Amino acid sequence: MADFPQSECLGLCGYTDITCEPIAHESENEQVYEFTLSPSMFSDFAFEAYGKGGVDVLAGVLCLCFIGVFLFFAIPDFPTLTVTLKCAVVVFGIAGLFFVASVCFPGFRKHFVTSGRVQTEVDWFDYGGPMFPSLYSAQRGGVLTPCRFVVMDDGVRLMRMPAGRMVVEDVPWAAFDKVVVTRSCVVLRPGSLARGSIRFNGPYWSYVSAGGIGCCVLVGLDALTDVDGFVDDCRSRIARASEAVSVSHEEEGL
Repeated sequence: MADFPQSECLGLCGYTDITCEPIAHESENEQVYEFTLSPSMFSDFAFEAYGKGGVDVLAGVLCLCFIGVFLFFAIPDFPTLTVTLKCAVVVFGIAGLFFVASVCFPGFRKHFVTSGRVQTEVDWFDYGGPMFPSLYSAQRGGVLTPCRFVVMDDGVRLMRMPAGRMVVEDVPWAAFDKVVVTRSCVVLRPGSLARGSIRFNGPYWSYVSAGGIGCCVLVGLDALTDVDGFVDDCRSRIARASEAVSVSHEEEGL
């Protein structure tokens, strides 16, 4: 791995470290797509990786139920409440508006899903700081990352070069069950709701976990000459891989 053969083609000579996820078997018939990852493309990718915030919607609905019950009993008696309870009603009312907006408006939810979840994703951009900045700040700073997406028989490989090091992720086809086209990229991912959970002790303000963006990959639309053909090919490969896994499990059960 110290002499990765494809790094020079990306113009990524002189890297000091290589991070590698579980490796799929290399295929003989590879399709290579090169693109440049921008913060806006990463925002589209992260939002899709989290299933458009589907787990956030579930958590928001549960919180709204609790807030709604509290306000239902508190508002009629608001004039007679103590100052502390009046402040609590105001705070819960503001929180309720926030949750309503996050549930009803995907654009609002996207901002908080992507900005609130990707602060620790430091291996996507070369920002020069100890922590990943807000996507807005990265966009203003013109931060970009050269990437290469490789389609193989057994899976896909996403290579990217942030912060002076090569990061390689290999994901088998059987790991995916979604192929989604956004305004800037094609996203391949496992089902986010199946990986999601609700917790109240997460980092930052986050109160839910949608499985992260692990095993989620993307390729820029500008690298594809036939987007529909690419998507159909990926979906057929995923279907074949899933069928093979199902057959294998059935044979093991016999």
